[in-house]
Amino acid sequence: MEQYQLVPEAIVTLQECQGSDCESVTTTIDTSAIAQSPSATDGGSDEGGAAEAGTPTTAVAPDGTDADQAELAAICTFDESVPKVSCQAVGATQGSQLRWESNVYGWQTGTSYEVELVEQSQLVSEVAVTLQECQGSACKTVYSTIDTSAIAQTPDEASSSSSGNVSEQQHIPPGEVGCVERDDLSFSHHAVDLDAISGISPNMVVSGNWLKPNNYVFLSQDTSLFAPAASTSVGLLTWQMTYSDDSGAPQIKVQYSVQLQLSCSVSFRFEHVEELAEPFASLTTPLEETEANLDNRQSTELGNWLFYEMGVPAGTIVGFARVANLSGASDEVDLVVKNADRVNQFANQDRYLVQGDLGNLLHTDCPFDFYPSDMRSQWLDLFGIDGVSTANYDCDLTPDVRGTIAGGWFQSPHDPNNAKTLIDWGMAVRINSNGTLDVGHPEGIVRVDPTDPTFRDPKSVSDAHCFHDTEKDLFGYLEPIGDLEMRAAFGSGSCPAEMPSNTQSFYR
Repeated sequence: MEQYQLVPEAIVTLQECQGSDCESVTTTIDTSAIAQSPSATDGGSDEGGAAEAGTPTTAVAPDGTDADQAELAAICTFDESVPKVSCQAVGATQGSQLRWESNVYGWQTGTSYEVELVEQSQLVSEVAVTLQECQGSACKTVYSTIDTSAIAQTPDEASSSSSGNVSEQQHIPPGEVGCVERDDLSFSHHAVDLDAISGISPNMVVSGNWLKPNNYVFLSQDTSLFAPAASTSVGLLTWQMTYSDDSGAPQIKVQYSVQLQLSCSVSFRFEHVEELAEPFASLTTPLEETEANLDNRQSTELGNWLFYEMGVPAGTIVGFARVANLSGASDEVDLVVKNADRVNQFANQDRYLVQGDLGNLLHTDCPFDFYPSDMRSQWLDLFGIDGVSTANYDCDLTPDVRGTIAGGWFQSPHDPNNAKTLIDWGMAVRINSNGTLDVGHPEGIVRVDPTDPTFRDPKSVSDAHCFHDTEKDLFGYLEPIGDLEMRAAFGSGSCPAEMPSNTQSFYR
């Protein structure tokens, strides 16, 4: 018998289903005769000290979890001597995809999860672990929290701060632990001053050679940024954006990201905020206290965020975006919505369920769909770039079409036994909001004007086809092979008569 099974009471759930009609009964069994003593299950302190090395915690499921979801659990222990957190999945269905995440580390897959706490950002008083199990598009999530206060930094070391009724900073996303559920998730306030918007590219967007869950909102003037709905917690991040100016010289500029938790499942995020409003400006980490190289990719790591439990009414100004955000590189602010209850579909769903940060695409949602129809129409009228828009353009949360070139591609086949933290994106193919076709690949972007003879809707391209970027005089020759593979060649000049020999292979 395992250590985590030595509990004073066992709970057994039996569920009977006929079609979709299910009934559940639960019984409890007294197992106190084999239960661990209090000294073996807590830190020996009436005030909730740290768990001793190897002490298991109890998995905590979110409020409202049904009997079926309660079968899954994440059993975690903390070994203070290393120090490390180790977790094991129990109750998982054979053949399902298991994906882990925590506030101290990124994604891992498989039946277990282990993280050594060695970085400064990992020395927190409580580790929050999320375990998601998916079978196809059906997913369920459970949570576990582990007391690691024995290794936590002191307030002076962590530069902790608080303001008014705001809780002390923490690295635990409130949307995963201690969240507040809401029935009505409608947005009641425009997140950006509409008069300041010159165009919008709704998600999913092509960024280089990969797909992003972001919505690009291009600006013609500076604007305040507003909470679109009431939220119960705030996440703040200070980071440095690396980019090239008009002359190609490398530049670094401080950026802020603000996340508003609207419910247990839905969060709203601003990215590329130039300046924070109060009280948020006083709560965020000063630049000099961030890691020296906290760059674009590191900014996605949860351990670099600070979260505060605080009520934020709809319409609250959280910060400011500038039209000269990254001079010569960008004039935008990004909007991102994550909806844990939404599972988007891709050509190779298994890859998105288990590999790296692809979960950001898996659970992204369209922010404009949360507005009532009249307000949504106002956003819809702004879709496009520099005043040029295409008819019926909208969020596309199913960008892949099997057997065609449309959507996301990778440089190596999916290996479920070797899921990577960093994704080897190869290509991203989608029509932009001004009607142009973007074919992003490892060496650049082939951008095809809708008036060009080589232009085609990528969702209709199921055979070999060459695209020509007349502005840069570049070509991209693409040929899908079956449902999950494609070969492609890129080069300068007009389209060749046939596929060149120097092709690259890409995979779903």
